[in-house]
Amino acid sequence: MVEVVEQMKGKGIVKPVVASLAGDVEVEEAAEYLYQHGIPAYAYSTEIPVAVLGAKYQWARGAGLIPAV
Repeated sequence: MVEVVEQMKGKGIVKPVVASLAGDVEVEEAAEYLYQHGIPAYAYSTEIPVAVLGAKYQWARGAGLIPAV
């Protein structure tokens, strides 16, 4: 995920990315790794990442980055 996000940034494509991780204790380490690379990641949760994406969307609309439909 980190590699793909970096490749896209290199091409000028920047999209919001949030990760929801499920599994054993390794997901905590994976979430930390993603977070250190600028990707919000949440272990053992599905609701928080959805809320984060919603907040990013609302911020972008308020900042005029996304046109009103």
